[in-house]
Amino acid sequence: MTPQIQWNETDVHVMIDVETLGLAQNAIVLSIGAVIFDPTQQDRGIGDDYYAELDPERYPGSIDMSTVRFWLEKGNAPMGGQREGRHIGEHLSAWLDRACGGDRKKLVIWANGTDFDIPKLQYAYKLGKRQVPWGYNAVRDARTIYKLFDPKKVLAPVTNPSHNALDDARNQAQWLINIFLGGSHVHTNPTDTLGSATS
Repeated sequence: MTPQIQWNETDVHVMIDVETLGLAQNAIVLSIGAVIFDPTQQDRGIGDDYYAELDPERYPGSIDMSTVRFWLEKGNAPMGGQREGRHIGEHLSAWLDRACGGDRKKLVIWANGTDFDIPKLQYAYKLGKRQVPWGYNAVRDARTIYKLFDPKKVLAPVTNPSHNALDDARNQAQWLINIFLGGSHVHTNPTDTLGSATS
């Protein structure tokens, strides 16, 4: 089943993913990945991207031991970041402003669920005493789309997340594109990006 959607051509769709040291809203954020994507395009659907790693020692947040154990078992936690947590909102907002030409009403923010990545970013913006750059009604839940239209993950680029924030954001965006376009010409390695911003 393919959802029939009338897209607003002026919208700027952004998939965001974060990696953290905990589950609480104020959990220490280790990294942020984001991509611009066009849900109506397959071959050039994934656009500019953004990636930043934060210094966990300069992020005033919480941790939980189950998440720490998870990273210890994986052995690839992004722990080398240099950026201070309170500055991340400034840099992410600058990238988003370039993406939407300064018109933040165009932003449509996607995440894999609305109760993990988005609240942590809202806390990060609060740390920096900055306004969240997207509207309260601009957030979309990708997981609901996956569950409704591709519960067996037939159209998923990968079946297991890498837990690299940028890779996961790309794969999540590509999965949405595959669903919205009915699975035609499915990409299994969505790395064809138009540009990137790493900080």
